[in-house]
Amino acid sequence: MNDEGRVENAIEKPITPEQLGKYADLVAAGNAEFPDGLPQDQRRDLTTKVRSRLRRRMVLLIARAIAQDIRVEQEGRETVR
Repeated sequence: MNDEGRVENAIEKPITPEQLGKYADLVAAGNAEFPDGLPQDQRRDLTTKVRSRLRRRMVLLIARAIAQDIRVEQEGRETVR
């Protein structure tokens, strides 16, 4: 890790499926760079896993915003934007 808490782009190749999942978590959270030099199939798998994690975060963010709007409407207050 560097001074900013990010994981450097150094990985052992090939990496295990468990490592791939952990790396996807780090990349999606912005704590690691997408690694160079992965075999094509692992690069594709990592890309898919990162996209899935980011998509899930986006859906949760939108769902929470909608729930907040509904809650505020039900309480009779206006939201501050």
